[in-house]
Amino acid sequence: MIVVKEGDFAILLHCGVSVKRALLLNVGSSLSSFVGLYIALSVSTDSVAEEWISAVTAGLFLYVGLADMLPSLVHVDSKQPWLVFLLQNLGLLSGWAILLLLCLYEDQIGV
Repeated sequence: MIVVKEGDFAILLHCGVSVKRALLLNVGSSLSSFVGLYIALSVSTDSVAEEWISAVTAGLFLYVGLADMLPSLVHVDSKQPWLVFLLQNLGLLSGWAILLLLCLYEDQIGV
């Protein structure tokens, strides 16, 4: 699973990077993050340490994504600001709902 960080993607697009190049940069960044995660998980031998490493990594992904994305969400110039506001909140709430469902049903997900 490759994570596309929306905040980074929006910032890259705002700086004039093409969509294709922004996606490639996000994929490269995500893959390097996962490589670091798997190295850390393979080094740790304790299952409690693995749980903490996974939790901290997930929290950092959420924090960085939201911190990068929030300024681009606030400063939107549109003729229909309420529609933009509604769509942004719908996107955030659907993402949080997906994370909640993953947390609730993580034991039933087979890998």
